[in-house]
Amino acid sequence: MILACLLPAPVKGQEQDTMLILQILDQASLAQSVDLAREKYEAAYALSNQVDYDKGLLRSLNGLIPIELQENNSVNALGYLLEELELLEKYGQVSRLIQSNIRTGDLYRGESLHTEAIDYYQQAASLLSVSNQPINISLYDKIGSSYAFLFKPDSAQIYYSELLALPEIEEDFQLEILRKIVEGYQEARNYEAALDYNLQIQSLMEASPVWKDELGTIYNNLGYTYNFLAKYDKSIASFLKAEDFFQGDSERLSSLYLNTGIAYFNNREIQLAIQYLQKALSRTNQSDELGKAKINNILATIYLHIEDYFNAQNFNRNAVQSAIASKDIALRSEVYGTAAEIHSGLYEYEEAITTYKIHLNLRDSLLRSAQKEQEALFQENLRLEQTEKKTKLLLIKGEIQDLTIERQELEINNLNLAAQKKDNDLKLLKQSEEIRETRLKNQELETQRARQALQSAQDRLVLQEQESQLSELAQAEKLAKAEVEKKEALLVQEEQERQLLEQKNLIQQKTTAAAQRIGLLLFLISLLILIGLIYTRRTNKKLGQQKVELEAEQEKSENLLLNILPVQVAEELKEYGKTTPRKYDSVSILFSDFVDFTRISARISPDHLIAELNDCFMGFDAIMEEEGIEKIQTIGDGYLAVGGVPDEDPGHAIKCVRAARKMLAFLENRNLSNKIQWKARIGIHSGPITTGVVGTKKFAFNIFGDTVNTASRIETAGEQGRINVSADTYERIKDVFACEYRGKISAKGKGELDMYFVK
Repeated sequence: MILACLLPAPVKGQEQDTMLILQILDQASLAQSVDLAREKYEAAYALSNQVDYDKGLLRSLNGLIPIELQENNSVNALGYLLEELELLEKYGQVSRLIQSNIRTGDLYRGESLHTEAIDYYQQAASLLSVSNQPINISLYDKIGSSYAFLFKPDSAQIYYSELLALPEIEEDFQLEILRKIVEGYQEARNYEAALDYNLQIQSLMEASPVWKDELGTIYNNLGYTYNFLAKYDKSIASFLKAEDFFQGDSERLSSLYLNTGIAYFNNREIQLAIQYLQKALSRTNQSDELGKAKINNILATIYLHIEDYFNAQNFNRNAVQSAIASKDIALRSEVYGTAAEIHSGLYEYEEAITTYKIHLNLRDSLLRSAQKEQEALFQENLRLEQTEKKTKLLLIKGEIQDLTIERQELEINNLNLAAQKKDNDLKLLKQSEEIRETRLKNQELETQRARQALQSAQDRLVLQEQESQLSELAQAEKLAKAEVEKKEALLVQEEQERQLLEQKNLIQQKTTAAAQRIGLLLFLISLLILIGLIYTRRTNKKLGQQKVELEAEQEKSENLLLNILPVQVAEELKEYGKTTPRKYDSVSILFSDFVDFTRISARISPDHLIAELNDCFMGFDAIMEEEGIEKIQTIGDGYLAVGGVPDEDPGHAIKCVRAARKMLAFLENRNLSNKIQWKARIGIHSGPITTGVVGTKKFAFNIFGDTVNTASRIETAGEQGRINVSADTYERIKDVFACEYRGKISAKGKGELDMYFVK
């Protein structure tokens, strides 16, 4: 929080300088010309800097800033503003600090530097909040509009909502804020949010008779928004409701009929589209060459679309004349581009090339002009940025110089303290040295006593060890004698037992001779049986192991076959040894590939590239299995799958779109933790195909037909992170997914095709 404090009074001896500065400032405020006022303020500013008179600096800056802003000297004004902010913050002048931050934000906003403007506006808003001051309506409006310029309508809406929440807000102000929110969302192409706020405006205006005459405007705006949401029936209905309110106003009727005609065209009601566009043309002011050129060009484009080249050429000629008269380069480029397409449709190739060259030259001129403007804006922005950095650096240097003197004084005091401490440390060191020497002498005496005690203990241990050895020798002699006597007794006992055993053996040899012969025979028989059992057991075990291995190999082969072919095709191939090609009347083909694949693959090793592709395609495979879609193959970074095969499925297009959304979500989630950022482009087309297995050694299930080629072109014409679908697919998904009509897009080998982005 900034605390308010008074500006310092002049130091004694400065009174004469400060009086002179104040006199110059009074003269500046009474000056009759801007140049004289600037001269006086600059003199006061320079003198105030010399004598460090901050009050004079603030008054000088307060006079110089408006002059520089009025003269459009943005760089000088910014330097003064930053210095003023530094001084106001130093002395806690909160109210003036708020206004200075707003003025700095206004300067940046005027130079289209909305990000920098927001920084200063938000500082002003924070100061208002900390000082418990009420919301500054103008400030919050500026923050909201700056966010809208940056295509951040959600951030703008936060500040606009603060204004809408103000107590006792007037209805006209509320409508104005709601219109700004709608405009921000429409600029950012968030038409769903724009529609919500347009409906709020409609409710407010319909509830009050005060706005009866303005209802036509909101109906027109609703129609405009519905058109971008591809809700063409609602768009047309809103435009028709607005017509009753615009009667008698040709200019507004012309704009309304133009919007209505475009909506009818998007709804594929061509004749009604032409009818309303001609009504718009008839109500356009004859001096409005730009408006006439636009409408004529749209009519020419529609007739070209239905291959009515005669009318297309007539309206295009009118468009060219009006565009030249309007001197609008962008529109002239557009109408010459339409002319080239008409000549090409009429096989007038020389005229087509000529007009197309004019179109390209105008487009290049427009690009060069835009680049120059962008470069000029960049240079101005760079100057402002350099001024801000330079000013802040100078202010920081000033603070450093003020601190240097204090730091030098502090260092001198610290050196004195260090010297005194050093003397004390020397005294303490001498005392501790004496104590240490005394301790060393005592330790030496203790060591000598310990050595003597240790020597006495060692002598006693030697004596005890000798006595112990003599005792052990006497005991060993007694044990040896007893051992000899024990061995002699054992030898006598063993001799007696041997004699008895010999007598028993003689008797047993005679009685067991016959038994031994019988036993030998039985033993041989048992041995043969045992050998047979062991052989049989080993054979059975080996056969069982071979069976298990055979079954495992068979299972691997079947799994490999199922990975290559659909289940039904694989079963047919196993049963009959071949497959029959099959025709499908309606399937959906999904194509995807990675954007900038060549550039990315050139920067990483082959092993890394294969690992990345494998991880991505494994994720795609899981999605296809989840949605019941058949993966066909991968070619490099391309991924091909088909819905509605091998089992026919009326919901194949919906499943493919659902799978495509999951693929994009999978890549976005993977990119959060992966260094390589993969971006995919996906295209979907629906139509008939033929399927079959190609090859006799390396089986490959494949799909054939023009539908596959068209799907490939749809994918190529798409955009990064978007799902591009054909008109055939759109008809099958439009009741489930919201789509954005792109118009007719040129596709290689296919001409112009209607395409849609899935939202």
